[in-house]
Amino acid sequence: AESWQTPDRNGYCALYECKRGNPRCDVDVEGLAALPCDQIITTSTAPTNDWSAIDWGQRVICIEAGDHTGRGTLTISASGTAQARKVLRYYREGDSGDDPWQPGHAKARVLALHASDQRFIVVHRLSFTERRTTAPVYVSPGSSDLIFAHTLVEHVDPEFGSEPSVYVDGASRTHVQNSVIRECFARVGNDGQGLNYMNTTDTRIVSNELYNCSRLLSSVFSP
Repeated sequence: AESWQTPDRNGYCALYECKRGNPRCDVDVEGLAALPCDQIITTSTAPTNDWSAIDWGQRVICIEAGDHTGRGTLTISASGTAQARKVLRYYREGDSGDDPWQPGHAKARVLALHASDQRFIVVHRLSFTERRTTAPVYVSPGSSDLIFAHTLVEHVDPEFGSEPSVYVDGASRTHVQNSVIRECFARVGNDGQGLNYMNTTDTRIVSNELYNCSRLLSSVFSP
């Protein structure tokens, strides 16, 4: 069997996982996430109150482990291409490849991420763990070919709103894979959703853990 057909420990083969050689999504996500950093944003990279230090002309933009929530929402401001996807990924010295939900992991904490009309992006191993009333991860119309892998999303607070933790609206070919979405502050009478996709095309939710939310997954008019 091809490498992408190798079953996991439960005997399950994720047919729609973006992986090298998979005809349904032939994207080497792990290989892209191992590319060297073209730019590293540390907690002390100035200015520290926004994301304007990012050079979106670079291909691989690394976010160092630490608390970046004071910078506000990270808005993706440039696209990659099918041949050279842009990568926004976790970084730390001595990285062992551990996932952000593992004990002792030094998270790269980002307040929120927004992609609008951007294409061919891989977001890898970032953490969105701040209590919020709006979606920490929002992919809005016009975007396509975004892959979120090994990300941690939690702490949406529906007390004053009901946006999901991950909200994909009007985008196409969005993949959320091998990630954890949890702790949506479920309350009686409120709708703390894990992931919601509306009016999208070819959205793939593959091999994730979603738990401790009022509603885990919902979609509207999404073929």
